[in-house]
Order: sequence, then C-alpha cells, then structure tokens
Amino acid sequence: DLKFSSTRLKLIGGASLGRFLPYGFVGQSRFGADYGTVTISDTFTIYGAGARVALGAAGRHTIGVEYLVETVDDYAGNGAPADNSELSLRYDFRF
Repeated sequence: DLKFSSTRLKLIGGASLGRFLPYGFVGQSRFGADYGTVTISDTFTIYGAGARVALGAAGRHTIGVEYLVETVDDYAGNGAPADNSELSLRYDFRF
C-alpha cells in the first residue's frame, strides 16, 4: 500500500475591503509517503495569495480563490528539489 500524508500550517494576513477579502500567507507543510517499510518525508516552505468575496445580503455565502506554492531544495536528503503549486476554488457558508 502506498500512503501519502500532508499537513500545512499557514500564517495569514489580509485586509477587509467591504465584501472583498484579499490575503497572503507564508508557512510550512510536511509531506510524506509510505510504501511498505520505506518512508520518506520532508518539510516544505509554502507561500501564496488568495481572495474571497462575500455574497448575499448578510454575507453568509463566500466564494474565493487561492494560489499556493510549496518548495524544498533537497527533498528527503536525496539532493533533488521538489516543487508543487495549487490553485484552489473555495465556497464557504456561515450558519
């Protein structure tokens, strides 16, 4: 069985411009892969930006987009760099 795991910790800062909420972030992520008795893992530096827009009269619906980049120069000590980038679409509903 091949198993992957990932954990992210972000420090987020932004501004509230009415219903528009732009933000940026930095942090770290931990990515690992297990295959039988072989385990590799490393910590990545992450950074990115995003924005959300509140919709509806009470602003209970929020849609947004986030772009995230993960990089490490020497993944798991094997001398090879590793990079990942993601574009996420979000929808939030406040009860």
